[in-house]
Amino acid sequence: MKKLKLFALGLLSSSLVLTSCQEDDDDVPLGPALTVEVTSATVTDGEVVIAPGENVSFTWVARRGDADLQDFTIKINGNAISGQEITNEGNDLPYLNIAASDNENYTDGVTITFSGSGSQEIEFEVVDEDGLTASQSYTITLQGPAQLSSPQSFQWVRANGNNGTGLAQFGLAWENNTATNAIVKKDGSVTLVKLSASDWALSGVAELSAAIDAQTDIGDYRGISVVSDRTYTDEYLGVRFNDKVYILRINNSTVTGSSPNFTFTVNGDFKAEQ
Repeated sequence: MKKLKLFALGLLSSSLVLTSCQEDDDDVPLGPALTVEVTSATVTDGEVVIAPGENVSFTWVARRGDADLQDFTIKINGNAISGQEITNEGNDLPYLNIAASDNENYTDGVTITFSGSGSQEIEFEVVDEDGLTASQSYTITLQGPAQLSSPQSFQWVRANGNNGTGLAQFGLAWENNTATNAIVKKDGSVTLVKLSASDWALSGVAELSAAIDAQTDIGDYRGISVVSDRTYTDEYLGVRFNDKVYILRINNSTVTGSSPNFTFTVNGDFKAEQ
């Protein structure tokens, strides 16, 4: 009989412990929840890449936990939005006291114009009446128009009647000559045009692409001598190959050896889409 009493006492103690733990768990308040989506641009691993001056639109849904929602803030690089062009649905952003009608579920949106350069961190935060918060952030990376690379050198060599080397990166080939000139032709799906010194001065990919589109495809290029050494001052080629654009400047060419074992060498520079 004593054993039964002790067993009953043990059960009572366990019950008290379980009840105490359950009460402790119930004492932990449930904070708000926040979901923010980018609706006007592509997000990759939390990053949005845009050009300076572009708009990004966001929408959000904030839901209460145990307490009503109270405030909503938007920060860029840790500071409440200031000096940004903001378009939204009439709320008093960037610091908003959530109206009573929205303090259980607050849904809204905003469009922001981002300027400058580099990366900016935008953070959305909701606070409830107990001071608990929920937040979500994105990285906005501002990139200007695509630029061409700095000039880089190239060299084409055709020796002993073999096919020329150094042309494949531009989608070109050099397999034959006329009696006086090299025949540089397209090797696959390539656009090949003549350009000018003013085009060499271009720095933007879009500008070079437009310059290439404005010219007529020449099929092949025969402006390089295979008779004697030459220096060139106005020989420029535009190429579109593998969805990239290039501008080539022919600087000089040399002829060495004797028939039939000539070696023809062409030196030049190019700028390319990075």
